[in-house]
Amino acid sequence: MYETKFKVKLSDQVIECETFTLERYVKFLMSRGSDKSELIKKWMHEVLSECTNATKLAKHDAELLIVNLIGRSINQDEITQDYVCECGTEFPVKLDLSRATIDFNEASTETLYVFKNFKLSFNWPELFDDDNVPLMIVKAMDSIYVGDECISIDDLSAQELDDLHSAITPTDINSIKQFLLAPKVQLAVPVTCPACGKNHVHTIEGFNEFIRILQ
Repeated sequence: MYETKFKVKLSDQVIECETFTLERYVKFLMSRGSDKSELIKKWMHEVLSECTNATKLAKHDAELLIVNLIGRSINQDEITQDYVCECGTEFPVKLDLSRATIDFNEASTETLYVFKNFKLSFNWPELFDDDNVPLMIVKAMDSIYVGDECISIDDLSAQELDDLHSAITPTDINSIKQFLLAPKVQLAVPVTCPACGKNHVHTIEGFNEFIRILQ
C-alpha cells in the first residue's frame, strides 16, 4: 500500500506532510490550464495549509514542499524523465524527490548588504513575494547596522523608513533581488548510459522546471 504520510526535511525543520486527494488534483489541473495566475497561487497556499503542518516558510522551502506534495500525490513517487547521453542514446531516469534539496548558491541571510553609511540584513522572502520585487525587498528587511549599532527595521520611525527606502537605488534593487531569489530547488541524479557506459549527473533546478516535469 502506498504511504500517504511522509516527512520533508528543510534546512531548519522537518515538516509532516500528507498526500492530497483526487479532488485537489483536479483543482490543480484546472488552475494550471487557466490564464489566471491567482488560481494556482490559491491552490498552492491551500495545499501547504491543509496537507502540511508548516506555518511560516521561506519561498524556497515552500517550493520544495510543493514539489514533494505534487510528486507523491499525483505520481506516487514514480517519476521519470528522459535523458540524452552525448552518444545520442536516450533513456529514462528515475527521479527520487526525497533527495531534492535547496541550492543556496552561496547566498546566506547572515550576509549583510553594504551601503555607503549603513548595512542591511534580510530575511528570506515568502512564496510569491517576488511578484512585486520592491515590496518583496521592503518586506524582507530585518535590521539596519549603523557603525556598531544594530536596529530592527520595526523600530525605525516613518521618516527613518522613508530615508532608508530613498537610499536604495535601482542597482541595489537588482542586486538584492538576485540575492533573495538565489536559493533554488535542485535535484542531482547520477546516471550511467546503458549504451556507452559513461557516467553523468542529471540536474534539475528551479521550481518551474520541477512543475513542468510533474504536471
